[in-house]
Amino acid sequence: MNEPTKPLTRAEAIELYISAAPLCSSPHVADLLMMLVGEYLGWLDRAEFRETSSAISAAIDWRHEASVPSYRELERRRNAYSTPARTPEQIKAAADYSWRRVEREIAEQHRGAAA
Repeated sequence: MNEPTKPLTRAEAIELYISAAPLCSSPHVADLLMMLVGEYLGWLDRAEFRETSSAISAAIDWRHEASVPSYRELERRRNAYSTPARTPEQIKAAADYSWRRVEREIAEQHRGAAA
């Protein structure tokens, strides 16, 4: 006797409106019925959206998502320079230094292998 209430499905609500509308003797009552069914369908939509949103939220690791920078943040980082612009001579000098270091390491490896 105390069965839990179960909400109408979308199809049942529309069927109820279609079957009850011709029985309404007044256009005001028909409008009221249409408004109530519309409100109920809106409530069903919100309930479905809430369930879907909760399921999506549960499926995603939000801690990981929050740690990944957004496209806007990446663009901001690209546009923010932490060092002043270098001249072509400074760039060439840095590249030469880097190559000398690589060549030195290669030479050390060859000396170690020959010994």
